[in-house]
Amino acid sequence: MSDDPPRTDGYRYGGFESGLRSADGKPKPAYEGFRLPLAVEVYGGNDVLWGLVRPRRAVTSVTIERQPKGKAWRVLKTLDTTSTGVYALKTTHRGGQRYRVKWTAPDGHTYTGPAVQGY
Repeated sequence: MSDDPPRTDGYRYGGFESGLRSADGKPKPAYEGFRLPLAVEVYGGNDVLWGLVRPRRAVTSVTIERQPKGKAWRVLKTLDTTSTGVYALKTTHRGGQRYRVKWTAPDGHTYTGPAVQGY
């Protein structure tokens, strides 16, 4: 999950550069979204949200939060995933609204995914 170190033969890159961490171990922008990816697609008057809980490959609960433009985060819905950790939800589209997902792991640690905007 980490990039290969820089080469020493005159080429800066040439190995694996698609990691979630750079070669020195620092998280890259995609790192925060890996555990709790969330996609938002606009279909007519609705936003269709879907994602996956990693590494949980079992039924678990997630909470979808919404943030209307300029306002605080609010719970939209808590729902169960499928047996493979996938979840989906359809809600009314509101321009500029952002979404994020929260999940509490079996060890009690709560993770919050990055905000995603429905356009």
